[in-house]
Amino acid sequence: MEPEARFCWQCGEPREGAAPDADGKPVADPLIGRVVENRYRIVSLIARGGMGVVYKVEHVHIGKVMAMKLLHGELSGKRDVIQRFRREAEAASHLSHPNTVQIFDFGSDGGLMYLVMEYLDGDDLGVIVRRDGTVPFTRLARIGVQLAGSVGEAHAKGIVHRDLKPENIMVLSGADGRDVIKVLDFGLAKLRTQKVSSASLTNAGALLGTPYYMAPE
Repeated sequence: MEPEARFCWQCGEPREGAAPDADGKPVADPLIGRVVENRYRIVSLIARGGMGVVYKVEHVHIGKVMAMKLLHGELSGKRDVIQRFRREAEAASHLSHPNTVQIFDFGSDGGLMYLVMEYLDGDDLGVIVRRDGTVPFTRLARIGVQLAGSVGEAHAKGIVHRDLKPENIMVLSGADGRDVIKVLDFGLAKLRTQKVSSASLTNAGALLGTPYYMAPE
């Protein structure tokens, strides 16, 4: 991309750290202020990822603040990506553990595939390690117990996460100042209880997950 480019020429997404417009103002996100499904007003950007964008949203009728994940426009027409997005909603909807992110809604509006979940004000474990260095054992043990609780409930209900890594573990500050974690992103989860057809099997040689955090076998 040219240094002065403000948008990606392939997908149209605003570029990270893009140059300001002709008036010297930052490029406005066209989705800020938009109301999705007549009930979710997009308030601000939280994060961008490979599959989509996460926004802070407010329910226009009750004022509840939530987070909304939107698929990138060019991925909304890809069947496998939509299935993964739907799988995240389906898997998380079966779970109620306090250390698992809550999913409230899933759907499509005006070409936007969206997933609405609880709003989490914290940092993921990957950010904490990069910023603070090695996590002390006592703190890590408390995080591990909560993580095991979340994963344990999922396994008991026949759900395997398949992409556990620091970036999918959000760390919040509880009322007593101690860490409270939330397990995120069940997009690669496999529901063991569902009927398996040849179409749903992982292609031979396909790699699902994050290599550094996968079991060696």
